[in-house]
Amino acid sequence: MWTYEKAIEFTKNAAKKGSVLGLESIQNLMAELNHVENEIRCVHIAGTNGKGSTGAFLESILIEAGMKVGRFSSPAVFDAFEVWKINGQSISKKEYTTIMSQVKKACDIVVSKGFLEPTIFEIETAAAFLYFYQNKVDIALIEVGMGGATDATNVINSPVASVITSISMDHMAFLGDTLSEIAMVKAGIIKKNCPTFSAVQDAEVANVLKKVTNEKNSQLVMVNPEDIGYISLNINENKLEFFYKNRKYVITLLGEYQAKNATLAIETAEYLLKNINIIHMTPVEVEAVIFNGLKKTIWPGRFEIIKKEPFFIIDGAHNYDAAIQLRHIIEKNFPKEQLNFIIGVLKDKEYGKIIDVMIPFANRIITVTTPNNPRALDGEKLKEEIIKRNKKLEVYVASSLEEAAKLSIAWANEDGHKTIAFGSLSYLGEMKTYIKKL
Repeated sequence: MWTYEKAIEFTKNAAKKGSVLGLESIQNLMAELNHVENEIRCVHIAGTNGKGSTGAFLESILIEAGMKVGRFSSPAVFDAFEVWKINGQSISKKEYTTIMSQVKKACDIVVSKGFLEPTIFEIETAAAFLYFYQNKVDIALIEVGMGGATDATNVINSPVASVITSISMDHMAFLGDTLSEIAMVKAGIIKKNCPTFSAVQDAEVANVLKKVTNEKNSQLVMVNPEDIGYISLNINENKLEFFYKNRKYVITLLGEYQAKNATLAIETAEYLLKNINIIHMTPVEVEAVIFNGLKKTIWPGRFEIIKKEPFFIIDGAHNYDAAIQLRHIIEKNFPKEQLNFIIGVLKDKEYGKIIDVMIPFANRIITVTTPNNPRALDGEKLKEEIIKRNKKLEVYVASSLEEAAKLSIAWANEDGHKTIAFGSLSYLGEMKTYIKKL
C-alpha cells in the first residue's frame, strides 16, 4: 500500500542522485502523464534574482482578482510542501501522497522503457503540473529551477506569458561565463507568439531579449526604470511606497529592488487580467485589484524582520547581485551602523564578491555550513576568506544553526548591534525557527 512515508522515501532517494539539465527526461515523464502541462494556462518565470518575489506579487494579485492560482517554486525554504501551492495554501500530506503515487508509477514506466530515471526536480515539476491540472486551477505560475532553456519546467510549450526577472552573473558553471550567455539560456523560455515581460535589465541582457523575442514573434514589454519613482521605505512600519507610471503603490516587501519586481508583476498582471478570458473586469477594477494584491503580498525570507528585541533580519542574498541590493538597504536605513552577520553560502556562488560587498558593514560575523546541502561552502573555508580581507574582524564558526542563533542573540544583547542572517535561502527557514524560540 502506498503511504505518505513511502512518498517521502521516494523523493529522498531521488534527491540523492542529483539533478541533470535537459528536457528529454521530463518529456518522457510527462508523456506518461498524458502531457497535462499542455492543459494548463501557465505563466513561466525565469531570471537570476526576483523570481520568488515577482511570483508572490503575481500570485497575490491574481487571487485578489478571484482566480484559482497554482504556484510552483522550488526549492522549499520554510516548509517542504510550500513548493506546490494553490491560492497560497501548500499541498496537504494527503494530496502530496496521492500525487507522488501517480508520478512514481510514471517514473517506473519511463525506466522500464530503458530511459533515464527522472531527477528530483523533474519529479517535483511533474507533480506540480499534475496537481494543478487535477485541481483545475485558472492559471499556474511556474518558476524555473535553474537557467531556462534546459530546465525541466521548459517542457511548457505554450505559456500565456513568459516573465523574466533581473538577470545577472550566477551559476556560471552551468549557464555560461558572460552575461550574454546567461541571458540567452534564460531567454530559452520565450516562446513563439507568446508575450514576454521583463524587469529592468542591463543593456547587454536587454539586447539578447530583444533579439530572441524578435525571432520568436514575441511581444516584449520591458519595465522602464524612468517610470519608477521612490517615495519612502519605512522599516518600522514594514512598508515601501513607490510610484509607477504616476500611480502610487504600497508593498510590505522591503528594498527598492522589490519595487522593480512589483512593476514587473504589474505589467504582467495587467496583460493577464485584460487579455486572458477568465474574469471580466473594467480598467478601474483592474487597477484596484493590482493595488490591493501588491499590498497584501507576503514573501518570507526577503529582508524579513523576524525579531525586534534584539533586532534580527533574514535575507536571501545568495549571490553577488543580491548582496549589492542588501548593501543598498543597509546604507539607506542603517547609515554608519556596524552590524553582526550570520553568513552561509554555497560553494558554487561568487562568495568572495559577496564578502567584499558586505564586510565593510560588519561588527562581528558568525559563519555556518548550510546543512544537508552538498553544494554548501564549509563554514571554516568561509571564515578563511573573510579573514583574508580583514584580519581584525572577529569571526566565529558555528557548529550548527542552533549554536549560531544562540550566539547571535548573546552578541546582540551584549553589544546592541542589529543582526542580519543572509546567504543561501536553504538555511534561513531553520534559522528563523531557532531565532523565534529565543
